[in-house]
Amino acid sequence: MIFYTNGHDIWVWDDAGGYPPRSVFGFFSKDTLQYRVCFQRREKLDLLADVRPDATIAGRLYQIESITRLAERFSQRH
Repeated sequence: MIFYTNGHDIWVWDDAGGYPPRSVFGFFSKDTLQYRVCFQRREKLDLLADVRPDATIAGRLYQIESITRLAERFSQRH
């Protein structure tokens, strides 16, 4: 995890996790960093691969297809 700042805004970049940089309100504590690095990276599940659209909400074929493709792209970290 990489923190960087311009003196006003603080950003964190989880480069090993494959996530883009994002703005945060402060630096993480030592316990939080250890949790994120050790536990979350080791126990990470790909939950989007198992998502199936609810037919009562998005029952049309193009809606189901777009939700499925979107979940696939997020799982591939695009």
